[in-house]
Amino acid sequence: MTRTSRYGKRFAAGACAAAALAMISAASPAQAGDDDYWTLGAGVAYGPEFLGSDESEFSPVPLVAVKYGHFFANTGDGIGFTAYESPQFTAGAALNWMGGL
Repeated sequence: MTRTSRYGKRFAAGACAAAALAMISAASPAQAGDDDYWTLGAGVAYGPEFLGSDESEFSPVPLVAVKYGHFFANTGDGIGFTAYESPQFTAGAALNWMGGL
């Protein structure tokens, strides 16, 4: 069993906040439909070099979001498809990569 340290949680939260604050992106509607889009961006995260480290470093954070019909790919949700979508509920499947802490 692994245990997440307080440094790992702090780095993950810092990476999300830094990515949101430092994002430089361009969005454009796709030509296939009104709900389709793509967004490309970049951000910067600042956190420990490794868990338990006293040294900190900056790391690049890529930001990608693409939606084309029922299919999507983005850095938060992974790659997948939406089988059903309403204003209150969305159902589908996705694959996502999660790094270890």
